[in-house]
Amino acid sequence: MIALGVPTLQDDPAAPDGAYGYALSAYSAGALLGLWLAGRIRWPEVLIPRVLVGSAALYGLIAASGFIGPWWALPLSWFVWGVIFGPESVMTDTYVARTTPDRTLGRTYAMWSIIARAGAALAYILVLIASEMNPDTLATSTAIALTLVVPPTLTLILRHTSP
Repeated sequence: MIALGVPTLQDDPAAPDGAYGYALSAYSAGALLGLWLAGRIRWPEVLIPRVLVGSAALYGLIAASGFIGPWWALPLSWFVWGVIFGPESVMTDTYVARTTPDRTLGRTYAMWSIIARAGAALAYILVLIASEMNPDTLATSTAIALTLVVPPTLTLILRHTSP
């Protein structure tokens, strides 16, 4: 969804110069707030698959809401997206650190980072390939996929890999 923000904000005549930078800054500010809040709250033992599935659905809905309405809806939705990132990040990091043997923990985090960066690169490539599509249509389609396809897929994958 972040890659789709570029053409959307570029094509919006009401968006000021640097609107994409504002959106990224809003996400970062939200993520800082979310991480701070998540670190201050005592989280109950929650099954990580539930957190991941719920986060995927929320990300889709939040991201979609940013592409509806005026240009400033995008930075606002990304701020909320960042805040929600906090609990997911704290809970999954704690889970991974608790369940991964020390000898493979560094490799696990490295692979996690590589997969995230590869996904971001793939998203930018897909935006270039789909540049002829209407950015709003592409954003809506992606948000629908995040909301309706990713959570059930994660549920199936995690059901088969959980001990």
